Amino acid sequence: MSRLAIDDLVCKALATAGLGTYGTDLFRGPVRGIDQDGIPVAAIFVQERGGDAQPMLNATVSGSLYTTPVMVRVRSAQEDYDGGQTTTRAVYDSLHTKNPSGTGNGGCYGGPWGYLGPDKAGNHEWSLNFEVVWAG
Repeated sequence: MSRLAIDDLVCKALATAGLGTYGTDLFRGPVRGIDQDGIPVAAIFVQERGGDAQPMLNATVSGSLYTTPVMVRVRSAQEDYDGGQTTTRAVYDSLHTKNPSGTGNGGCYGGPWGYLGPDKAGNHEWSLNFEVVWAG
């Protein structure tokens, strides 16, 4: 099984959907503070979670399918709750049941997403969870 950088593929899919610029306000990895390397307040962070990819049981396509859980975090400024909520919905809509480029016969499936509340600086944060299925 070759190892895909699923968080990278998800970032590229979000950038293609117009939800951010990779490396400017759309990042791989954990949420970072706004004081770290010029990270803006309004930003999206994509992080793989849960360890190694797991084989998908009962796959019906040729080859093997694997699943990798991914967490997406959205942050908006304290005065822009509505903008953050809109971005969160757009992230979900752009990924759920879609097939990010590079996943082969896979797809992306989102579960419930939710508002996490304000961070220490009062900025709003949301969390979304996806299972990315990819051919290996």
